[in-house]
Amino acid sequence: MKQAPMHPLKSLQFVHRIMLLMQLVFMGILITLQVTGNTQTPEQQLNVTLQVVAIALSVLSYFTGTRRFQKSIAQIKESSLPAATKFAQYRSASILLWAILEGPTLFCMVSFFVTSNYAFIGLATVLLFFFFIFGPNKQKLFIFLGLTEEEIDGLR
Repeated sequence: MKQAPMHPLKSLQFVHRIMLLMQLVFMGILITLQVTGNTQTPEQQLNVTLQVVAIALSVLSYFTGTRRFQKSIAQIKESSLPAATKFAQYRSASILLWAILEGPTLFCMVSFFVTSNYAFIGLATVLLFFFFIFGPNKQKLFIFLGLTEEEIDGLR
């Protein structure tokens, strides 16, 4: 029996959840290794340097990613393209934003692993929160793309 294809919005939500879950699993593994003592001696001389880099990378990535995303969304909303094309462009803009946010998150996690400084986990958690709130849903398609419910339901 042939299964009906997944709605594009559900598919994008699935990608977002998997990306978020993998970051959380990676963070959990690193924290577990740290707590159980299965790591090498922390590199304390790198601590301050990595903190500065992590903060700068996080702030730069957040502002660059969100600005680029907003610019893309404004262009998509103003266009008179069909709903499927608008959604494809929204999907591309979203995945790019998520990738831009994921980079500093992983950097913070690796920095935590190297230095044993839980401040990196705190910053990674903030970035994961931003990653979470930029997840796709139907309401965002209404607002960001100006699509109607019929157009969203008609996406295939």
